[in-house]
Order: sequence, then C-alpha cells, then structure tokens
Amino acid sequence: MEPAAGRRTGLTQGFFAELLERRSPRQIHPAKSKLRTYLRVCADSFVMNLQKAASRQSAVATHRTIALDFQAAEANWGATIDPALDSFS
Repeated sequence: MEPAAGRRTGLTQGFFAELLERRSPRQIHPAKSKLRTYLRVCADSFVMNLQKAASRQSAVATHRTIALDFQAAEANWGATIDPALDSFS
C-alpha cells in the first residue's frame, strides 16, 4: 500500500472510531437532517480538530525547552547578591 493510501485509511478509521466513541447513533434525528449531512458535519469537525492539533505540534516544535535548576540558583543566590539589596526581601 502506498503511503498516501495508508494515511487516508488511517484518517478514515480514526474518523469512524472517534465518531463511535464520542457520538451515539441515537443523536441522529432523521426529522432534523439527513445522515449524509450529519456525517459531513462530523467529518468537518474531525478535520478541524486534526488541523488544530497539527498547529499546536508545529508551535511546540519551534520553541526550545530549557531546564531550570532551582537548587543551583538558590545556592548561587547567596553568593552573588549584594548585601545592600538583601534587606529588601
């Protein structure tokens, strides 16, 4: 199977899995709308959620994470602080 076909299959399965997990078939009201319309709205919502998730991932990938060592900072704080400024804390 080519990669694009595999991705389409995965998206389709993901859509129906989420549809069955989150929405009950009882929510479909034939008097209000057709099944096709209901599925279209669900599919649009699924795609928007995927796009939001991809946007968050790309935003996270552009930011660098740094570790903060509070114990070392507190140990260095006493050695580097000006005694005149220490009276303000």
